[in-house]
Amino acid sequence: MRLLSALVLLALVLVGCGPSADNQQATFEALEDRLLSAESFSLDFHVTAEGVIEANLEGSLRAASSGQVELEARGTFLERELEMHMVTDGDSLRMTTTELSDAVALPAEVYEALAIGLTRMGILHNLASLSTVTEPEHSEVGIGEWVTVGEFGTGTAGEHDGVSFGIFVEGQRTSGAVLAILDGIPVERTQIVDFPGGAMTVRERYTDFAINPR
Repeated sequence: MRLLSALVLLALVLVGCGPSADNQQATFEALEDRLLSAESFSLDFHVTAEGVIEANLEGSLRAASSGQVELEARGTFLERELEMHMVTDGDSLRMTTTELSDAVALPAEVYEALAIGLTRMGILHNLASLSTVTEPEHSEVGIGEWVTVGEFGTGTAGEHDGVSFGIFVEGQRTSGAVLAILDGIPVERTQIVDFPGGAMTVRERYTDFAINPR
């Protein structure tokens, strides 16, 4: 009986010392706050997707709060070999792929769209947009209201413990993800998205991630 009581007590202590949902939410929100208040951020990435949609893309993203953007990616997406670029050109946002090209007026909130798009939806979402030479999701206004996150907890992304959360688009839950954040920097993300025809499993790995404060 004493041994059983000791084991129960130990379990309660370990649960109490574990990361709470509030702590996980605070970790996630601290990352977003750093990105949104920064002068710029940059990273290299490698994205893979398996299931109903397949992808294998690597590249880099450089974004400044002034609106300067440089995004490049190469690899396969939807069984197509693609090389894609998005870059600021004066007051324009120029987008090119192996197949298409277009330019639009520089969106007012492109920096916020790239930052929040990365944390909440993952970079693959905007890479998919770029494959059709479409500017980042809600980069004119309203990305923070269009996609929100909740249901915070803990999970694993690759070999890392991370923040788990649900993703809600216009109030509807669309998927769940785990984002591993080490010393305030994202290093890996896993996400499962359910489509009518099946699921897609996405893994994103980030290297040389730098956040430059103002």
